[in-house]
Amino acid sequence: MNWQAIGAIGEILGALGVFVSLLYLALQIRSSRRSDQIIAAADAGSAVDQWIGQIVRDESLYGLYRRGLIDYESLSREEKGRFSMLILQFLRRLEAVWHHRQLGTIDTDYWLSLEAVIRKVIGTVGGRRGFLKHADTLTPEFAALVAKILERRDSAGDDIGDVIVGTREAKTNAAP
Repeated sequence: MNWQAIGAIGEILGALGVFVSLLYLALQIRSSRRSDQIIAAADAGSAVDQWIGQIVRDESLYGLYRRGLIDYESLSREEKGRFSMLILQFLRRLEAVWHHRQLGTIDTDYWLSLEAVIRKVIGTVGGRRGFLKHADTLTPEFAALVAKILERRDSAGDDIGDVIVGTREAKTNAAP
């Protein structure tokens, strides 16, 4: 065997080593991306859960939230302001989740479940008022998405927003 043959074998082995290294790197990147997706989904779920948790833990805040969704007009000026800030906080948290969705780190099914929550909360009179008041503080793309979700809800004649706060039962049981 001459030196040229040995050199050629060395080049082939070197190329094979580079290929194996690149393959290993690709697998690691794929694994890392999946880990990032899991972390992003957990963080997103946690942010939404924290928003819900603050309402559930505080009886007066829950009362304000419920009345704001059911009978927004009955709120005092101060209560309307607080309720509006709750809706803004809700929208900002979902906007962060949506940005993760745009980056591909949030699963489509999970995002669709959050769209249902948007329909339920923002689809109420009070929720819609809060959204319209704060739409200009959201990114234009997210504000347009929320508007589109509401438009689909309205065109379907869906009153699912009433269900989340129990107004369907209240309407059914109301005296004629």
